[in-house]
Amino acid sequence: MRRLALLLTLLCSGLAWAARPELSGAWVLDEARSQSMDPILEARGVSWFERQAMSWIDLTTILSVEGDALIVAVESSVYSRSDRYVGDGEVRVIQSEREGTLKQSCRWTDAAFIVETELTLPDGRPALWRVTRSVTADGATLLYDAELRITGGETLTARRVMTRAPTP
Repeated sequence: MRRLALLLTLLCSGLAWAARPELSGAWVLDEARSQSMDPILEARGVSWFERQAMSWIDLTTILSVEGDALIVAVESSVYSRSDRYVGDGEVRVIQSEREGTLKQSCRWTDAAFIVETELTLPDGRPALWRVTRSVTADGATLLYDAELRITGGETLTARRVMTRAPTP
């Protein structure tokens, strides 16, 4: 009986692994099909100058998967950074220069990778920042759905649409 339970556990975990969306690759923003992130960024304390500067820079987002983790690298001619998100559902405490102490959890579903971050906005209101990355059935389009749920207030949303970057 124990062997059967172990076999079923292994099979189920293998199926869960196979069901993950294929997010890996280099992606560029399709500005015409995307919504502005400006209201969300403003609520999170990003200055007008920083928001304007971001809108002028062409970014390439490179996603890769390492085990349970999604590696998100952002590159441009003037800026680059890389973040590692472990999709195990565990809550982690993170220190942010801009936003202080954050609680973050990440998880895979059969259709997306979801990052949820509890934070405090500059005006003192608590909020939940959720980013869902998914890919269309044909694998050609990455959808970046952002949602900022402000406790006792509004919910701000934006969808960014990205296409696979041309290969050099």
